[in-house]
Amino acid sequence: MSIFSKGEDVEAVLFSPLQGQLTYHGEPASNADISVWIAWKDQKGETFHYKSDGDGYFSIPKQSVFIKDSPFSQLSVGQTVTVDFEGHSFLIWKAGKSSPHLFGELGGEPVGLTCELSRDDMDAHLEYALLETKCVWKDVLTIKEE
Repeated sequence: MSIFSKGEDVEAVLFSPLQGQLTYHGEPASNADISVWIAWKDQKGETFHYKSDGDGYFSIPKQSVFIKDSPFSQLSVGQTVTVDFEGHSFLIWKAGKSSPHLFGELGGEPVGLTCELSRDDMDAHLEYALLETKCVWKDVLTIKEE
């Protein structure tokens, strides 16, 4: 195979699915507006909109594209998630992702994901992503109780 071959089409996951609960001072953030911005091929990116339910639960589906596999390219995806709730805007997720794999930016499938809007931002350095977030999930990103 030549190094100049076109390569196979492969699925690149730009944003892995997230399901969890939004809270504000420990109470469900009901009917919050959620905006997901993803940029990978240009600075403009794309924005998707979702809403939490009456108990603060939300579901953001996987966003992916098919790209040509090449040893000469590296996927680079910017992700942000903001939540508008009770007249305030909260940045709950800001990540740079370099893995095309499902859950590559999360260090595994996020179980028990909760995002507390009043929490200070936390930084996580995962295998294929740098992440600033207000969210925690079991076995990967947790808050240590004191």
